[in-house]
Amino acid sequence: MNSYVYIQYFLGQLLILCLGYNLINRVLIGYLTGLFSLAIILPILIRFVPGYVYNFIYLILILNFIYFLFKKKHIEFFFKIKKSFKYLIIFILINIFFIIFFKDFHFKNFIYEAHDIVYWSPSIELYYSDYIGNIRNFTYYPSELTGHPLFPTSILSTASIFITNLTLIPFLEVRYLLICNILMIACYLFYQTNKNYKKINYIYYFLLFIILMYSFENFIAYSLLFSGIFATLIFILFLVNFENTDETSIKFNSYLSLFLLVTKPGIVFIFLIFPVYYFFKYKIVRKDILFYILTLFIFLNMLSWILIDAPAGNAGLALFNPFKLSDYYQTLLMSSWIPLGSIFQNLELLANKDFILNFGKDETSLANIFEAYKLQKDKVNLIIFKFLIIFLFFFLVPFILILKNYKKNHVYSYFLIFSFIITIFLRNENIFGNKTIEQVVHIIFLMPIFLTYLLLKSFLIKENLKFCSIIIVSIILLFSNFKLNYASKVLDNRAKSPESVSYSKFLEEKDNYNINNNYLTNTNFNSKADVDKTEIYSLMLGKRIRENEYDKYDEEYRPSMLPWSIPRYHNFIADDQLMKKNAM
Repeated sequence: MNSYVYIQYFLGQLLILCLGYNLINRVLIGYLTGLFSLAIILPILIRFVPGYVYNFIYLILILNFIYFLFKKKHIEFFFKIKKSFKYLIIFILINIFFIIFFKDFHFKNFIYEAHDIVYWSPSIELYYSDYIGNIRNFTYYPSELTGHPLFPTSILSTASIFITNLTLIPFLEVRYLLICNILMIACYLFYQTNKNYKKINYIYYFLLFIILMYSFENFIAYSLLFSGIFATLIFILFLVNFENTDETSIKFNSYLSLFLLVTKPGIVFIFLIFPVYYFFKYKIVRKDILFYILTLFIFLNMLSWILIDAPAGNAGLALFNPFKLSDYYQTLLMSSWIPLGSIFQNLELLANKDFILNFGKDETSLANIFEAYKLQKDKVNLIIFKFLIIFLFFFLVPFILILKNYKKNHVYSYFLIFSFIITIFLRNENIFGNKTIEQVVHIIFLMPIFLTYLLLKSFLIKENLKFCSIIIVSIILLFSNFKLNYASKVLDNRAKSPESVSYSKFLEEKDNYNINNNYLTNTNFNSKADVDKTEIYSLMLGKRIRENEYDKYDEEYRPSMLPWSIPRYHNFIADDQLMKKNAM
């Protein structure tokens, strides 16, 4: 990757900042408003005119830059920067700290893996698209993309708008830079909202934030590397700015509450309370035209999830049935998503073992359940322990802190209660009749963010100090990996994937692939890992793979993007079941 990518990224952010400043006359939150507002338009345009999306964004940014200069807002902007120069230096240093903190996210240190295909390939295809109609799949070309949440990848597309020769490598480097930028802005917003503290206290708060980031590394780092990245980052921004009650900040948070709705569709219900809260509580929100415009685009984003054919094996909404014993088994599987720290590493080996089921779905009597429990009581006891830990630290403790620091009927209380109810009862039933927890479990991955914020707000209050200290020490012991490099465990797990690729490995092997007319051709697969690896290399090289490359292989050798493709030209295997081509 060439160094000029960083200059291109910086220029892009400047123009996005100009757009945001035109919208709300603020620098940092203006930049975020501009970034997210542009990104919310992309998932709609991608479905109709992907080949012209970049032209449309260029036009918006250039016209806004001209308006920015014509209205002489650059002079106003300059004096604002000059007035806050001291703070600017401080927060630039904080940004540099995060760049070092997240150094393993840097493209040379990062581990590329199959999830990156599903999450980010639409943005790579968008860059190379030159057609009208629904966006196609980069690694299963020219099949089109099914109903799919595109807002997270659209944010990165917007942030990388001026990067030339876009591939997965600079694209994920933009993700790395954007994470650092957004967390820096979050620190600034926290300072703006809490100006009454002593200067030394801000250092304590920052250190505590970093300690909790490390302690909850398995949750937060996972979210930042996978599809929950912007649910996490926007939720952080929303929380730190929540108590900032000037008119612009209230409007900004109302926008964030809308953006949260499309960050992670599987958990959209827990965020619905926030835009409703802002709409009914604040008259300025009800009079804000931008709020209604963004609401429209949020609705259109959601509409695209259901109007376009769903991915193969897609799950519909269902409820946990407490009177159906098989539903309990599916719930137990949630435990595999709940990581504990290194102190419990040996116990985690129990959790990794498969369940021993000595009966079928239709034979789930209490007697059979008890017999199954005896066969694996250590594993089940560990799962129960995990559930108790999650309930205690992610739901009960936050509720106690809310009661200590806010009114009983505060919107945080309703958010927490609603999140708990949804975690318990909401399920997604797939085509095989299993009530999966793969979506609602992301609520649990967001709760460390919520708890971290509440602890930050409570820690330096004298009457809360003892309680908060006990909770923080407990969190460190329960969840911390005690490793210096942030996200090391998550990246180590990625490295264990058979298809995983490092940047150095890519440089060694990239010439082994045949390229003909900008397509990877004459592929050679000996395993499913080879298929996934070839897809990763396709994205890293910026070269498509045609669907007919898979003609010579059987059902086991299919691209990761096939379930997200319409039409599906090949049969494939999903959950050990044969899925027929073009079958819904």
